[in-house]
Amino acid sequence: MRTRTPAARRRRADARASLLGLGLICSAGVACDPLLRAPRAEQPEMSPTSPARAPAPAPASDPVAPAEDPADTAPALAVDDAPDAEPAEAASSEPAPEFAPGSAPEAAPEEPGPARPELRPFTRWDAGSGLSAKERDRGAHARRQDTVRGLFTAAGLSFPPRQLLMRAFKAERELEVWATDRRGDPFTHVTTYKICAASGVAGPKKAEGDGQVPEGFYTINLFNPRSSYHLSMRVSYPNRRDRALRYTGSAIMIHGDCVSIGCLAMSDERIEELWVMNKALPEGERADVHLFPGRDLAGMIERARPRDPELAAFWTTLKRGNDAFEANHQLPVIRVKDGAYTVE
Repeated sequence: MRTRTPAARRRRADARASLLGLGLICSAGVACDPLLRAPRAEQPEMSPTSPARAPAPAPASDPVAPAEDPADTAPALAVDDAPDAEPAEAASSEPAPEFAPGSAPEAAPEEPGPARPELRPFTRWDAGSGLSAKERDRGAHARRQDTVRGLFTAAGLSFPPRQLLMRAFKAERELEVWATDRRGDPFTHVTTYKICAASGVAGPKKAEGDGQVPEGFYTINLFNPRSSYHLSMRVSYPNRRDRALRYTGSAIMIHGDCVSIGCLAMSDERIEELWVMNKALPEGERADVHLFPGRDLAGMIERARPRDPELAAFWTTLKRGNDAFEANHQLPVIRVKDGAYTVE
């Protein structure tokens, strides 16, 4: 064994003391990484793409850490906050808005559209029996005049109107009332009634006794205060198109009560309102009546085309008339050519 002189032993001890002071030797005499001696929270991190130091993480008590890049305005999330899936429209070149910590962004307010009149359901009110024609007519006006006037006032219209349009949708069993104060002006939606009963299926009426409600463009051409269903207004079926196709049938009515064979039954209370509206039109003026299989005409046409091309073609002409009205709320000019409707 090598023997050290006292002077050599003193020099070795001094060197060891110096190394211990620098922290380069652990207590067991093994070389250590001096960075491991610092608490982990104080360890600097290096960017993977740059030798520059990254900023220290935010303290655990701060729920929103500052953005690393000043150009990035999207809010940063705390470590324990899981981000929600972003909607498709969130992908945008515009910077995302910042929100206060703990708050959720408010949804943008929707653009207000025109208010749709409240749906008026049918009722079980019974007008009674044994009434004369005059009693029915006068009773309807006495009971419903103020209600009807209120509906027109709420729609921004005067009463009586200059023109009237009723649009029925068989699948939904709804009848809309539209009116205008002056011929040539756009029509305004007054109200929508729930139809109490209507027989048949989607598709036009073709024959007497088939139980079908017609489809097409008609008018009201008769008032019957002696109806078996309280009050009734006749639809002008068969019209020129129906006659060209040799369709048969008659006495298609919009009436009271809640039973129907090819008609639209509205209930006694609601037919009185419709009666008052129609009877108030100027002398010689007739309400138009547009009858559709349903509101989703495009879908109905698409489904019918493979199995019944003729029906799909007919519904296509109805859709043109409906689209023309929806475009500007003006009555379209409907003509009949070769047994088919044309829209001008």
